[in-house]
Amino acid sequence: MSLDAEAAAVLLDRFDFAGEARERILRHGLDLYREICCAMGSEATLASYIRSARGSGSTWSEEMLAEVYPALRAIPFHVQLVPGCSFLHFGSTRQLVESGLALVEQAQGTLAINNSMACGATITGDDSWVEGCRLRAPLELAGWNVVVGVDVDQPLRLPREACLDVLRGRDRRGGAVWFVRCYGVQDQFKGSISQGARFCGQPLLEWISAVGIAAEEVWTGQERSLWNARVFPAEQAAGGFRRWLWMYAPETASEEEKRAFISAERYSAAEIAVLADQRAFHLRRIGIWAGEARDPRG
Repeated sequence: MSLDAEAAAVLLDRFDFAGEARERILRHGLDLYREICCAMGSEATLASYIRSARGSGSTWSEEMLAEVYPALRAIPFHVQLVPGCSFLHFGSTRQLVESGLALVEQAQGTLAINNSMACGATITGDDSWVEGCRLRAPLELAGWNVVVGVDVDQPLRLPREACLDVLRGRDRRGGAVWFVRCYGVQDQFKGSISQGARFCGQPLLEWISAVGIAAEEVWTGQERSLWNARVFPAEQAAGGFRRWLWMYAPETASEEEKRAFISAERYSAAEIAVLADQRAFHLRRIGIWAGEARDPRG
């Protein structure tokens, strides 16, 4: 899928991502294939657009869809069949590793992208993805791991299928924090409890029970999935992630660690998507790519 400047301008005009429009998008979501592409094509009509979008799970009202339809319908839409290609899917964390390995045409190994390594740092382990990290000590991976945005200043070992990312953002009061996200490579963030939602490789409700926290302290509404579960702690320093590595095996956690989790300021993935510092995210990667000295601000 590619958009020229004119088409992108139409989208920015109709979905201005500010004020009321921004709140609407955050409340109902905005899917490229659903709310946008269903309006395109020479045979599209308002009725077919509404039917297709709502049938695909859109919670936009008919009035909201009708409001954006004319501008979307006017965008020229073309399909071109390529004679030969392979499709790499990055829709889940596990597919990040699978598709990454396919990119380098190898059956095993670790794909390391845009990391800085110094002081004898090494990465060992197969079938993993390491990105945007600063390593000054060995990183040992048991396999099928994803590690993103982590400063490894002391030896770090992750169990099989464990994922770890550290992301700078702001807390609910606007202060600077680092979000620590420990989870499993096969966890599906959008799957509900009834659909078998998992966290750190375990059924989500079993994980919560093992920690000893009440479900009411994890969710605020009726919708219960990993996406809106407040299970990711915020730290004042990027290196604070080491306090939470027990989360991959909650049954091994001490009572003190469990109490720390229950009393910690925790966030959901949905909140972090809004509170993440996108500028810091990109500056970190640009700095690593350019070989600049470590930025203490993240």
